[in-house]
Amino acid sequence: MESLPEAVANGAKVSPVKLAHIVLRSPDAARLVQWYCSVLEAEVVASNAMVSFMTYDDEHHRLAVVQMPGIAPASRETAGMEHVAFTYASAEDLFSTYERLKNVGIEPFWTINHGPTLSFYYRDPDNNQVELQIDLQPDAASANAWLAKSDFASNPIGVKFDPDDLIARFRAGEPASELFERPVIDPSQVMAQFPGETGSAEATPTDRNIDISGAWNWTLIGPMSRSGTARFNLRGDVLEGFWEGQVHRQEIQRGTWRDGIGHWELDVDQPVKGTITADVAYVDGELRGRAVLADILDAELVLTRPTESGGGE
Repeated sequence: MESLPEAVANGAKVSPVKLAHIVLRSPDAARLVQWYCSVLEAEVVASNAMVSFMTYDDEHHRLAVVQMPGIAPASRETAGMEHVAFTYASAEDLFSTYERLKNVGIEPFWTINHGPTLSFYYRDPDNNQVELQIDLQPDAASANAWLAKSDFASNPIGVKFDPDDLIARFRAGEPASELFERPVIDPSQVMAQFPGETGSAEATPTDRNIDISGAWNWTLIGPMSRSGTARFNLRGDVLEGFWEGQVHRQEIQRGTWRDGIGHWELDVDQPVKGTITADVAYVDGELRGRAVLADILDAELVLTRPTESGGGE
């Protein structure tokens, strides 16, 4: 048996030198390749009936698309990658890309100042989410310092912005230090920063009037990942119902539903005695937000309607 390399044997950390590429499956690879070539201004370096390889820099391929007829588009109801992000060298590069894509009918569904980054989110033809961004902090240490000293604890999402207004102000010479500083908002407004169905984070009239009564499947995404079912009942803007996991069923003690924004509290005895608070917004047919329990739990919360074959009633 060969001995381990000296660095490994001595306990040294051995990490990859870079993230090399991303591979996507698609029922229509040609359409997806065209979209990424347009968005990233990438070039196809090799292609056949099964797979296409693309690059936009000195890497031999940064992206590949595999043709797989008959598969379904990406869905938020299954585990998988949330999004992939591409960083631009400057604000001008990012803004000119936004304008170029808008001119050919490709528009972001969400534009948000995260604090460490200024980000434009798009959906590709298979419903994968793609983030185009610039770094707002000069280096990783500065970004980590910003996270530690900012209002990130109360607002881990960011603050939405109007891209055309921001670009106009940028081109008019407004200082970047003022233009790109993330505003501090009231915690009650955090859920409104999520994207709406039209690309705006505002709830549409349909969102505001939506009846969320009935069955839902919930998933906590984070170190304490959990899943289960819930059932809601609305009496005006009072939210009632229960929350059920693998073992426990818990009635909602205090709940509200107003203008597409929901809040409820669950008094629990496990894993510790306390109150789980959940705050969500209705987005694209889902309820999305966060669930918090003291210092034990702080996780992304996603609720989806059960499929016809998925039960949950």
